[in-house]
Amino acid sequence: MNNTAEEQSTEPKGGTAKRKIIIFVAAALVVLAGAFLFYFFYLEHPSRQALARVNDEKITVEQFNKELTKLENPLMRDMLQEEPNKFLEGMIMKVLLLQEAKKQGFSAPVKTYKDAEKNAPLPEEAIITGFLEKKFSSPPEVAREEIEAFYKMYKDQMQGKPLKEITPVIEQLIREMKQREALGEFLKKKKKNAKVEIIQ
Repeated sequence: MNNTAEEQSTEPKGGTAKRKIIIFVAAALVVLAGAFLFYFFYLEHPSRQALARVNDEKITVEQFNKELTKLENPLMRDMLQEEPNKFLEGMIMKVLLLQEAKKQGFSAPVKTYKDAEKNAPLPEEAIITGFLEKKFSSPPEVAREEIEAFYKMYKDQMQGKPLKEITPVIEQLIREMKQREALGEFLKKKKKNAKVEIIQ
């Protein structure tokens, strides 16, 4: 019995130190590999990479690419992939509108089996459309002076038609311009009051 205890004590101490170093290095490599895999597969996944934040809601690379694929025109899609800022700006406005619509109680209409047959809008688009229709439901007033000023300014392009004949068309154009202007001001105000951060 004493013999085995002596054999153990005669074993060089450098061997156990080498084993400890090897185990420590191996454990460190495993931890580094795990951290790398976590970063690469989890954090760098397109669904987690944020391009922008709109009031604490992220717009991810995955959402951006999904919206791009919805575009039917391949030339437009390629152009927006190379210059994505305008498209991202549009997505930010869409998120702002959706947030405002939900805040005011709008929700997606209930889908029925008939909706599958039609080109029914996506739930988000239906919410935004309903909100905008209610928000801008009353058409802006168009004064007679505005119609006359418009007619005088563009008289050459009216193909010789008298003011009385073309008044409804001019009135509709002015009304649409005012609605676009009101929407632009509304969106500008919403963006100014929102917390928008473009990350890129």
